[in-house]
Amino acid sequence: MDAILFAALSPLFASRAYPVKLPEGAVYPACTYQYIGNTEEPFVDAGQLIERLRVQLNIYTKDYDQCSALRAQVIEELRGLNEFMEQNFDSNGYEPDTQLFTWLIDMSFRYQP
Repeated sequence: MDAILFAALSPLFASRAYPVKLPEGAVYPACTYQYIGNTEEPFVDAGQLIERLRVQLNIYTKDYDQCSALRAQVIEELRGLNEFMEQNFDSNGYEPDTQLFTWLIDMSFRYQP
């Protein structure tokens, strides 16, 4: 899933999409993603199991409007990847220490492993 997320997010962030945390001296805009958990669910029609993977994505920018625009682009891009993507919730914020605007997006994907 790392390769899929990186490929989807890279064009939006000029290849600045990172697992778990930003590197020291990161250039913005950038984003991080981490896996919150996964569960198996029975797929009744096919008699198979599918997995639901929950992912948290964090967007970091120096400008609020850019952060908001990237949020919309990320959601559109990830919905295009997987028709079973569900957006659980999202929230925005500001980090005074770093002077960065942030947007957290929590989503789930269903897929067959």
